[in-house]
Amino acid sequence: MVAAEAFRRMTNALIAAERGILFGRVAEGWPQDARRILVHRSGNIGDTVVAIPALLAVRHLYPAAEVTLLTCPGHGGLPSAVDVLDGTRIVDDYVVYRRTVGKEFRERLLLAKRLRARGFDLFVSLSSAGGGKRVATLLRDMVFARAAGCRAVGGFHLVSLPQQWAGRGKRARGVVLAESERLLALVPGGLAFWRNTRFEWPTMSELRERAACMVAKHNLDAGTGFVVVHPGAKLGVKRWMPERFGAVACHVSKVYGVKVAITGSA
Repeated sequence: MVAAEAFRRMTNALIAAERGILFGRVAEGWPQDARRILVHRSGNIGDTVVAIPALLAVRHLYPAAEVTLLTCPGHGGLPSAVDVLDGTRIVDDYVVYRRTVGKEFRERLLLAKRLRARGFDLFVSLSSAGGGKRVATLLRDMVFARAAGCRAVGGFHLVSLPQQWAGRGKRARGVVLAESERLLALVPGGLAFWRNTRFEWPTMSELRERAACMVAKHNLDAGTGFVVVHPGAKLGVKRWMPERFGAVACHVSKVYGVKVAITGSA
């Protein structure tokens, strides 16, 4: 783990050097007077949900600012961050972009030009990439933030070891943060803020009605409760064997006396 920690420190030193070149300061900015904040977080449902505590921490840090989420939904057809957060007031606005193979560089230039016109004060990176890929992503995104006209950046450092090292022996425990904690640690005071916050999902009446219709349609007893199991993931390393999902569902149904609903697609 000594080598891994040395890797983290060297990476942060490299990121700080690039920040000094691009923004004129080695330390992260987080200007107190920021009024327009651009938060970058890509992905679908899972990536968005684990980022909610960090998004709320940014909102807490800048209660009067306009917070815009810059996001790429990834695979087509899957729910995006907009679908998850729309109507919750966790962020004020969205800028959605998509990647086209072979056209990434040109698309980034056009996106940077589009964002520059909005005059953002702070670019916050909530990158979900892991390991060495995360480092390359941070270095690239910092150049993008400068091209987009942001005057300061936050979230550009490694606060823990990459999650890939979590299973490399008992010595890795305690130095690899869960994703939601890692993202909170990127925001000044984020972890302390979340420990003292009770969050309730702001369910809208429209969503309640849709949920009630789904419960009735699938004959789920909302009175005694039910459990939803989503046996799938985009990445193969995150997929469990189907029979084990089935065993968990049977156990939950037997022990707690509730019905089990399976979500997903073919």
